[in-house]
Amino acid sequence: LIISSDSRIPSCGNSTLTGLDGDFVRRSKWTQLIPNTTEATAAAEAAGSSRAAGFMRLTSHRVTIQGANSATLQVNSGQMKMGMTYGFHLQVFNIYRGSNVGNSKETFLVSVKTEPVIAQIRGGDDRLLPIGSLTESKILIDASLSTDPANSTAKLNYNWLLSLSSGPTINTSSLQSLATEQMFFTTVPFLYLNKSSLISDSVYHLFLNVTSRRRGGKAVSSTSQVLRTTSTAVPVVSVLGGGIVNEAIPITLTLSTSSPSPTATYLWECTSQNLILTDPTTRSTSLDSQNLQILPSVLNGGATYTFQASVTIGGATGSASTTVIVNAGPVSGSCGGSPEVGEGLKTYFLLGCTGWSDQDTPMLFKFSTFSPTSTLELSSYSQLSSITTLLPARPSNTTIISSIQDSLGATSSFMFSLQVSQPDTFDVQDTRDLIKIRLTEGDSSLASVLISGTASYVFSNRSIQNTSQQASTVSGLVSLVDSLLNSSVSTTEAQVSTPLSLLQTVTSGPVSSLTTSTQGAVLSIVERTINSSLNSFSNAVASSTLGVLGNVL
Repeated sequence: LIISSDSRIPSCGNSTLTGLDGDFVRRSKWTQLIPNTTEATAAAEAAGSSRAAGFMRLTSHRVTIQGANSATLQVNSGQMKMGMTYGFHLQVFNIYRGSNVGNSKETFLVSVKTEPVIAQIRGGDDRLLPIGSLTESKILIDASLSTDPANSTAKLNYNWLLSLSSGPTINTSSLQSLATEQMFFTTVPFLYLNKSSLISDSVYHLFLNVTSRRRGGKAVSSTSQVLRTTSTAVPVVSVLGGGIVNEAIPITLTLSTSSPSPTATYLWECTSQNLILTDPTTRSTSLDSQNLQILPSVLNGGATYTFQASVTIGGATGSASTTVIVNAGPVSGSCGGSPEVGEGLKTYFLLGCTGWSDQDTPMLFKFSTFSPTSTLELSSYSQLSSITTLLPARPSNTTIISSIQDSLGATSSFMFSLQVSQPDTFDVQDTRDLIKIRLTEGDSSLASVLISGTASYVFSNRSIQNTSQQASTVSGLVSLVDSLLNSSVSTTEAQVSTPLSLLQTVTSGPVSSLTTSTQGAVLSIVERTINSSLNSFSNAVASSTLGVLGNVL
């Protein structure tokens, strides 16, 4: 758990106060609220009746607070218990020249969600067992996709029950002889059935309870599978892929069969009937191929899909299914910036997000600026939900994109706008020197903002540079982009996306700003990004590359 706070010096209606910021010290103190203590009672009274129910649920289970004397509280994973409500109290003291001149308090109530165990058997809800053509003496029932979201390393117990729904009558003792291991209880997610003990042309129901031990008790989840036995020789089919996936990436499922044949025909279907798979815009492969690739963002976040693959050889058809659970990105939050109006490369803007929730934590946050011609990353993904940064000026409103990602990689976005105008005065040389310092210190994000903002100012009507000075500045900025490329970490954003975005801005001025040597330097950087092993050739990267080449050539 991370709670990031931001405290600001109060305005006293005196304009001279802004010059005293350096004399103020803000001190923070976090404590946990325990029921029936003076602190908890006082906090409940201050919170009011609307939050009374939350305080009544407070747990006495204590956790260790990291950063108790900082603006950010952190409780490491594994400490808080599911189903319990924790209270954390923050006090911020304003110290002016050694004296306490005021304080503020805030209480946070955190309820830990209880997540159910996931029970799942591979092969779908309905499975065909061609025992007349199977060469193996044992049939594997695989529940290895089962998991406990509260503890991915938890040891699970599996309780199995197999019953005959239709076919010749058999008794319980015969049922027990079907398994080579314990029939009704296993500590591994596999059950092996003896083929010779199964009755042909019958329908069995297999029931499974998956149990995980948790603090204070057990969590149990159930699932089932229909097993249809047949004496007819049919292809044995399995499907690779499925499980939990993210909605924004392509999904690939692969069909395999134990009896491959050049005359085999294949067919994919969505048997859950919540996707029109016959629509060619949903996939990049045909329905009669061995692979099925679903295009990104086709599947809805939070939904569950069942896909069935069939193989027909010589008139006999075998099939298998797999389940795809689509992980949705974080929801219910918003993002914004303060102040809403400021000057490029002079005003420090606070960009932040609040209210986002997702069951897959911790969540990560990233901020970028967006324009029709380029996107500039202001920060990399981190658990901090806010940043303070300078921004480059834009001819129109500056669009900020906030990206919020859960621990499984599913991402949501939130856009908002700020007014960032060109400054009245601007020292290009001092800014270039500052960029070099930031690069030396490893602050590539701020260096990128300064490069973009400098280019934007030089090409604006506020600039007083002549043609020669402008060309010199552009040449220097290209060199700084090259330095940025050499000093950045090995990620696609740092080595490909950001350099191309910066070059697109730096080369967007008049033709006279690009000398022959500068053109050559730009093309050299573009060549390096094209050949980079980190280049995924996404639409954004392709657009930036073509934009730079268009400006230069």
